[in-house]
Amino acid sequence: MKYDMLCSSEIFRNSLYHASAEFHRQVTTDSKKNQKMEKSLYKYLSRAATRCTPFGRFAAVGTFHVTDSTCLERPNFLPMNSHLTIETAFLEKLALKLHCKEVLTHLTLRPNPTLFDSGKEYHYEARPQNSITRCYTVESTPILKAIVRLLKKHNSSEELYTVIKDEFEIDQDSFNNYLLQLIKSGIIITELIPQILNKECYLHTLITISKKSKTEDITRQLTECADFIYSINEKTANAIDTIEEFKQREWVKQLHKGDAQIVQCDSYLNACCDFSISHETVRHIEELLLLNRMLSTGGTPYALVQFRNRYETKYENSMQQLIKVLDEETGIGYGDMQKTEQYGMFKGLVRGGNYKPQSTFTLSKVQRMLLNVIESPDYNHGSIALEKYFKPDFTHELPQVNIGQSFNAMFQIIGDNRNEFEVSELRFCGPSALNLLARFTDGNTDIDKLCNEIATKESQNVNPDEILGEISHIPNSRSINVLHRKPWHKCSIEYLSPCENKTEILPISDLWIHIESGVIRLYSKTLKKYIVPRISSAHNHHNNCDVLYQFLGDLQSQHNGLTNVFTWGSLENLFSHLPRLTYKKIILSPEKWKIKIDSFKSKSNPDIDGLRKMLNDTGCPSTLLFREGDNCLWIDTSSNTSLSGLLDATRQRCDVWVEEFIAPSDRIGINECILPFIKNI
Repeated sequence: MKYDMLCSSEIFRNSLYHASAEFHRQVTTDSKKNQKMEKSLYKYLSRAATRCTPFGRFAAVGTFHVTDSTCLERPNFLPMNSHLTIETAFLEKLALKLHCKEVLTHLTLRPNPTLFDSGKEYHYEARPQNSITRCYTVESTPILKAIVRLLKKHNSSEELYTVIKDEFEIDQDSFNNYLLQLIKSGIIITELIPQILNKECYLHTLITISKKSKTEDITRQLTECADFIYSINEKTANAIDTIEEFKQREWVKQLHKGDAQIVQCDSYLNACCDFSISHETVRHIEELLLLNRMLSTGGTPYALVQFRNRYETKYENSMQQLIKVLDEETGIGYGDMQKTEQYGMFKGLVRGGNYKPQSTFTLSKVQRMLLNVIESPDYNHGSIALEKYFKPDFTHELPQVNIGQSFNAMFQIIGDNRNEFEVSELRFCGPSALNLLARFTDGNTDIDKLCNEIATKESQNVNPDEILGEISHIPNSRSINVLHRKPWHKCSIEYLSPCENKTEILPISDLWIHIESGVIRLYSKTLKKYIVPRISSAHNHHNNCDVLYQFLGDLQSQHNGLTNVFTWGSLENLFSHLPRLTYKKIILSPEKWKIKIDSFKSKSNPDIDGLRKMLNDTGCPSTLLFREGDNCLWIDTSSNTSLSGLLDATRQRCDVWVEEFIAPSDRIGINECILPFIKNI
């Protein structure tokens, strides 16, 4: 592999820098490339060539139109612009310097929305800096009770002290120290916490507060941050040099440690790129949508089903405050139970040389059909065309299918109208089309206009007694960049991130819960309406998140029939080879092989030749993909570096699945298309 040619590419070097500044330094300064460096370069190249999600470091975002033909052909180098913002985690470190008495009088104080009194102590959630949201308890002392009560009417430290000083005989200096402790512990929240529903305002807010409090050093540092971001967005040609110069400032080095990123970079294709998807492709996707309930088991998240059963057992039909119900000590909590329902169906199967008997499994209707096809005498071991066995029910219009107010179809274009197959890796993503799009509205006016249309339609389609509520919360520090978005709906639910007064603001403590005809419903006593929660972000609300946030995330998908298009599910436990699955011009699932890989691993001398021979003997093609979650590793079986990378990526595994690499034709290149669907009734 010509690594020197790769490293000479400015586009690749810039993307590499934003992925890992330290590795970028090694690549650009070390004249000799050792084996370890070449292996790392290969992994970054693989990511750049196969993982083009809009949240990746090696991708750019643009728009396409639906026309009579598909055209994603592009030049060798796509014209694009980059939009850089300073990492919120870095600004949070600066905000810690504002936790002082000089600043206190200029802060707006309010009680933590999750705070409630259980009798002898307060329960609440808080997120320490650079950490995750956790549950805490604190003794409910008389002065703390008084402060929590008075904060409903008095939101400044001076007003609070004026009211409370006579009752508790406390001097102002001691009182201010106590308030700072309450802010640090998360019992009181202020503007020093990032606004997740307003990405651009945090730095401006910190500058305003520091100027009012006359903290000159902090004001200078914050102003330098603002000038720095303006500079790299205006002069993108020397962005890396500008970033490195900024990182060398003494005060920055004290806050910024290691290889952590100090800027977030999103790239956007220029308007001159004219891409299109054919009406035929859209029609085939709609047909698969009608087949959706057969293609996947899907349905309401099982944790919600368990929660509903536990709620009805303890509370029956009564209405309870949400934060108390989800507290493990005062309520019933959420999650932490495993699904036990199973489907037994495999008695008497005799065909199939790679069949592995198992006791019980849960399979969808299509998976059961595919099992019969694979076990049939005329199975060709290569591919299965789904349209031979199932046809969509066109007597139902799409709006009648229970799929929510909006959603996205996500797929890769691999060919145009002349090719046998046009689409691969199709999946449906909900519960709202805003989830994948909302982050990119700042850099593309077409996406912003589309998101406004989606939000308007969603609001119009809810029942008269309901209102959509955008959740304003930061479950963990690493999720901030993905979660930043606009407040798309009329109501914002203030959780652990402050909200501006551009929308109707409800603290999460205002939400009450009850179950009506098997449906879990949230109710606002302030608005006297039911709240439909929305997290208009691609963030995984199960990954290292608190249970209240997980519950609100799951509640979005209650009784929603939209699921991923297809998964082999339990059949992966039965077979070591699975065929390509197609529907007309769409490849739903690539051909896959399960390989035993542990015998080729050795720290001192891995058996690369043995691994290559095994892959060839198994019938694998020369180029493959290994997937782990959202990450892909492209494998060239003729390359020792590539196979060594596969052994490294599967170090803790004995058996792994690899799949055929389906390369786009001609000049299309690797892509990922997002096609929004919006209910119009």
